[in-house]
Amino acid sequence: RSFQAFYLLQPTATRALAARRKRHRRCRRPPPASKTARPSPPGPPPLPPSPDAAPPPPRLQKRSRIRCGQLLLAASPPPRRTMGKKASTTCAPGDGDAGSGAKLFKAKCATCHTCNEGGPNKQGPNLFGVMGRQSGQVDGFKYTAANKGSGIMWAEQTMFDYLANPKKYIKGTNMAFPGFKAEKDRADVIAYLNTMK
Repeated sequence: RSFQAFYLLQPTATRALAARRKRHRRCRRPPPASKTARPSPPGPPPLPPSPDAAPPPPRLQKRSRIRCGQLLLAASPPPRRTMGKKASTTCAPGDGDAGSGAKLFKAKCATCHTCNEGGPNKQGPNLFGVMGRQSGQVDGFKYTAANKGSGIMWAEQTMFDYLANPKKYIKGTNMAFPGFKAEKDRADVIAYLNTMK
């Protein structure tokens, strides 16, 4: 009888085991993807940096400024160069300012020269009316032979060249002043001398 009962219960047990395995396989199988599923919306955009955020260290700021300056210099076009010519800085003899020339004369020339009409000769001759006059012609002043024999007429250009280096322009002159190196200074003194006549 026990054998008969086991035999009768065998199909039921087999069916129950099969059903359990089927349920187990269903649980392990991933759910099918929905064809109508929509993609998830994008997340919120990143927040801007807070104004209260700490600035970078001064050393990094300095390096950043230096680097920016180097990049700007590298990007800028090279300076234009003229072929075989220098930038012109010439000041014409007639472009001077008499007011500035009066100050220069007082500071550099008045020790040896007077410039008023009828003024005395000093270490150098009186220079009233010198513009347009020939060199070595002031009465009562003892000139060197080089000054008297130069034949120079004191026009603006000759005076401009002379004041650059008197001893070089008239070799043998007694004038001790080394000259005005700046063209503007020479032009200013000439403008002042033009008023003294």
